[in-house]
This record gives sequence, structure tokens and C-alpha cells, in this order.
Amino acid sequence: MIGKKDIQIDWRVDGGALEKVTGQRSAVSFSYPDDANHVLKHEERSVEKLTAEYVGAHYNAPDAVLDAEATRTIIEWLENEQR
Repeated sequence: MIGKKDIQIDWRVDGGALEKVTGQRSAVSFSYPDDANHVLKHEERSVEKLTAEYVGAHYNAPDAVLDAEATRTIIEWLENEQR
């Protein structure tokens, strides 16, 4: 999982490379939540407005919460692994 608002990893470049090397393996899946940052927390700002200083100061901000789409994806993945 790579958040589309991750400024450390590019979901298109890095995600695409990972998808390519894993091929069609059924045990591997990928997800790119629209509003998740590097630590999968929700980010309201657009990618263009994210700076390293801002991101570093807000990863662990008191109001930072896990992104809802990332959370749903993780829960669904865990539920599928139990089957």
C-alpha cells in the first residue's frame, strides 16, 4: 500500500515497479489510497501543497488519523487472510 499523498515514495513509479516484479501472483495485491500519506494517515492538503517540513511536523500530530480508505483496505485484507 502506497498513499497517493506520500511525498517520499511515488505511488506510480514505485508502485508500478513493484507490480511489474510481482507479476500476476495471486498472493500479492496493491492499493493506492487517494488521501493517505507515507504513514497511511489522512492528508487533506493536495500533493502540490505538501512540503517536507509540513509533512514531518504533521505525521504524529494529535489530530492525525489513519486514512479511512487505507483502514478499510487493511481490514478487508486481514479478513481475506483469515479465510
